[in-house]
Amino acid sequence: MTIDGDTGQVGPGIARRLDMPPLTSVNKVKDINLEEGYAVVHRKLEDGYEVIQSSMPCLMSVEKEINEVPYSSMTNMLKAARYQPIIWAVADLEDVERTQLGLKGSPTIVSKVWAPTKPSGGEMLEGDAAQQTEQLLNILLEKKELFAVKGGDIS
Repeated sequence: MTIDGDTGQVGPGIARRLDMPPLTSVNKVKDINLEEGYAVVHRKLEDGYEVIQSSMPCLMSVEKEINEVPYSSMTNMLKAARYQPIIWAVADLEDVERTQLGLKGSPTIVSKVWAPTKPSGGEMLEGDAAQQTEQLLNILLEKKELFAVKGGDIS
């Protein structure tokens, strides 16, 4: 994410240009298998996470909690407090198309921001994976019977 438009498009945009799969909102890298060429990661969702396996190379954009940053020594903190970084302005850049810079130059536009509503209906399945699978199968079979009774073809 960036502070200009906050659209989360930088990682996927770079991945597209490099012709590799984008893995966004990664908050844990579970496995990297170089021999078989895949990565397994946890992606952050609003109400949990999902586990994704991707071919490599891939581009990961990560969440800030992916790493614990250790505190620096007092000497280094004092050096950091006194540090005067070099700040570049647009005027310092050569051979750049100014119309492509900043929020006005962004190829993405945030037209509206809202919190999505939770879908109504549905139910939580209880138990372990086998019990949840059985519950889901029963629900689907019930739905099939409803369609069959109404004359629908669900084969």
